[in-house]
Amino acid sequence: MRKWYQRVFVPVTSNGKWLRVLGSFTCMSLLLVVLLEGMYSHSPASAATNTVTVLASDSFNRTVASGWGSATAGGWWTVVGSPWSWSVSPGAGRVTVGANGEERAYLSGVTAQNVNVVEKVALPRCSGSTNCDAYVLGRYAPAYSPTYYRVGVVQGAGRADIFLRAQRSDGTNLGNDLDTGLPAADGAV
Repeated sequence: MRKWYQRVFVPVTSNGKWLRVLGSFTCMSLLLVVLLEGMYSHSPASAATNTVTVLASDSFNRTVASGWGSATAGGWWTVVGSPWSWSVSPGAGRVTVGANGEERAYLSGVTAQNVNVVEKVALPRCSGSTNCDAYVLGRYAPAYSPTYYRVGVVQGAGRADIFLRAQRSDGTNLGNDLDTGLPAADGAV
């Protein structure tokens, strides 16, 4: 039986580009981090030939002091929140989020169904009863009070391992957290 978490990542060759989340946090929630490796669409017609269409990806091969600028494929990153907390230097996109804070960004030019998303993210290790989370958003509807679903990684809250979590935009969990068995650590990828 396939579970929701089995479709989060697809096997691809890493291009070595990834996101580094910087800072010291007591609680952090980063929603759409980045489509680092890419967002891939598999149409029924392409399933027989095993062809893949890259809808969005970002190599971060640029310098941007405020915001993330334009992705390699997929258009402009729209930051919802504080653009000055986002930056890019060659090889890495960065976002700094304070305690109990939240930042979101999305590629407004990308709309698709039935996709696989591959990302790499590094999180700080949170201590005590707090978490550091990084999510990929789905079904994002921008508005004064946006709605979306999110799937991501969570570490902290006294847990020894990194967990996967799926939630609605109101913070309601869609199921129990899944223990990946990967040890939680500062800068874990």
